[in-house]
Order: sequence, then C-alpha cells, then structure tokens
Amino acid sequence: MFTRLPDTGGLMQRVHIINPAAGKRNPFELIRDKLAGEEYYITQCVGDAERFVRERCLLQPQTHIFIYGGDGTLNEIVNGILSAGAGGQAVISIVPTGTGNDFHRLLRRGEKRRFDVMKYSTGDTDRYAINIINTGFDSTVVEKMQNYKRLPLVSGSMAYVLGVGDTLLRRMGERWKLTITEPDGTMTEEEGEYLLALVANGRYYGGGFMAAPVAQTDDGLLDILMAKKVSRTRFLSLVAEYRKGKHIDPETQKPIKKFESVLEYRRCSKISLEGLSSICVDGEVMPSAQIEVCVKPSAITVLA
Repeated sequence: MFTRLPDTGGLMQRVHIINPAAGKRNPFELIRDKLAGEEYYITQCVGDAERFVRERCLLQPQTHIFIYGGDGTLNEIVNGILSAGAGGQAVISIVPTGTGNDFHRLLRRGEKRRFDVMKYSTGDTDRYAINIINTGFDSTVVEKMQNYKRLPLVSGSMAYVLGVGDTLLRRMGERWKLTITEPDGTMTEEEGEYLLALVANGRYYGGGFMAAPVAQTDDGLLDILMAKKVSRTRFLSLVAEYRKGKHIDPETQKPIKKFESVLEYRRCSKISLEGLSSICVDGEVMPSAQIEVCVKPSAITVLA
C-alpha cells in the first residue's frame, strides 16, 4: 500500500550527502567521477548530516537529497528535514552504502511515496526514527556487533549473528513497565520480565532480520513485538525462523504456535517503556531508562 506523488520535475535542487564512515569502503571513492557538476557534502562526524540538512532545508525546503550511507545516516537526514519543517517538500533517495541498509529493503525502484515516521522522546526532546526502535537483548546485540562489522569479509547480517552469540554469554532479561495506547484511545499497562522489545515502522533490522514481517510504513500505526525471557536453549531453537520472519502468521498477523507462548505482537498508536538500560534507534545504540513513541503519519517522501 503506497501513495504515488506527483513528479516535481526540475523545481527541486539536488544535493548528495556522503557518509565516508558508512560500510566497508568510503563511498566517495566509488562515485567521485559521477558527481561532476553535482553539489555534494561529505559528513565529518556523527550528527553532521543532520545539521547540514536542517540548515539546507531551512533555506531551500524543496531539495532532493541523495543519501550515501546506511540506516544511521538516513535517520540523521530524516531528523534534519523534519526539524526544519520541510517534511512536505524535501525528497530523499537512498544509495545503500551502509552495513545493514535495512530500510532500503522496503523500497521498490521507481516508486515515490510518503512514509510514516516514529516520533520518540527519552526526556524533554522529541526526535524521529524511520525504521525500528529496539531495546533489551537486541540493543545489546547491536552494541556488540559494532566490533564485528569492522572485520574484513563480515557482512551486516553476519555481524548481527556474531553479536547475538556474544550477548548470549551475558545476563538476559530485564523488568519493564509498559503503557500502550490502542488505536481507539484505550490505554493498558503491563509489567513483567522481558528479553527484548521492538517498536517498528519498517520490517527489517540487524542486516536482514525480518523482525516485524507484517509492518506497514504508511498505516499510521506502530507494530510492537515483545519477547518474554526464555532459556538460552529455547532462544537458539527459535532464532532461524525469527530471522526469516516466520514467527508471525501473515493471515492472522499473530505469532505462530511455536512462538505464541514467547512473543506478543500487536499494533498501537503509542507506547511507553520504563526500566530500560539502553535503546537502539535505527541501528544506533544509546543509554536510556525510558522511551515514549508515537506515529507521525505520512511525514517524509522517499523516491526509490
């Protein structure tokens, strides 16, 4: 399900944002010759892409931004556009040169469409995520996989698998409090010990793990997956099907029998979690004891 948007023709200015730290090789080395006569900017550090795009969109909101990077770079671009109030005017195109490139897996070449984003807060400041926010076991895995993805011949998905193995050797499970707001406004509170949780707009994370296989990026809803604490042996018996997205029945959109005692999968309009150690937002890990997430429908335009 997607919305086709009118072509803006030659009205938009073009700029190429290049993250030289994304992936195994500096993408600028690969595309240098193709950028002759084009405006481009090479980011200098974390947060630089967001700063550049915000300043650019404040001056020229009708800008077509080509991103050379992964999910973290995309996250910065989205935050830069939305903080400048240019979500209805700027257009993004993604050249997937990062390690995981999980959001790019959702795109169909040639389609131009509007995507929801997730607005989240861990304190006083609101920020945005476009793919997946996860916590618990998963955020620890992403933290550990950073060490592995620097190794030669290690892909994004392999780095994630190695991160899983590393994390399995450590303490698993945390006690959280959840407050969930249903689409009709009904609020429920839950508390318990969980292994992991994710709030999804997209479907993939970890370099190709299809964690939220029925999520839609334009339905105005959050897909929530909660996993209860299980033994390491049980966890390992489930990982292969989880990776392929086979844990959720596409017809009922509920966990299959093998997973129903372990997973809870639902849709909501808002969720808050308390008692966390860290969160992972579009592949970037940060410490946080709590988070609140809601949907900002049709917030950004992507041209594949």
